[in-house]
Amino acid sequence: GSLICIPETPKCSICPVKSLCLAFRKGDPSKLPVKSNGVRVKKIEMVVGILEKNGRLLIRRRPERGIWGGLWEIPGTIRAKEETLEDALKAEFKEALGLSAQIEKKENPFEHHFTHRDATIHPFRLTTAVNGRVKRSKHIRWATQKDLNKLSFPVPHQKILSSLVIARSVATKQSRPEIASLRSQ
Repeated sequence: GSLICIPETPKCSICPVKSLCLAFRKGDPSKLPVKSNGVRVKKIEMVVGILEKNGRLLIRRRPERGIWGGLWEIPGTIRAKEETLEDALKAEFKEALGLSAQIEKKENPFEHHFTHRDATIHPFRLTTAVNGRVKRSKHIRWATQKDLNKLSFPVPHQKILSSLVIARSVATKQSRPEIASLRSQ
């Protein structure tokens, strides 16, 4: 159909279903097929909280159904219109993870495009109270770098994880220049 019934120049003479075609019967097939206006893309803002403890990163597994089903993620949420980015993230950590999180640093936001959404993703580095305990769940865990390398993450979260690895590498080289110089030899 897509090779024969082409907008503006349909090939009705070779069409196997022209006898069923309303446009052909009415004598104006060039007006069909009608092209839809497409899907309206909605802009959203997402926040994610990077929480590290003893060399491990807090991650959670997404529900099996829905966007990024079954993949692991850095915990976060979509900001509601009436919320600040910081309030949305703090509320998500309190409600979903049972943690009172404090913003330590805002990282550079970046764009990610879905089929129906254009997202601006705002990563934040967080701290929690010393005795803060995460809600117990098989879908929430503290992951080592080795764990992170084995698990599957959505592309935007892979970008964040990649930037964390780069930042650690730079910090290690700056704090231990003799090791960095030995590695380069």
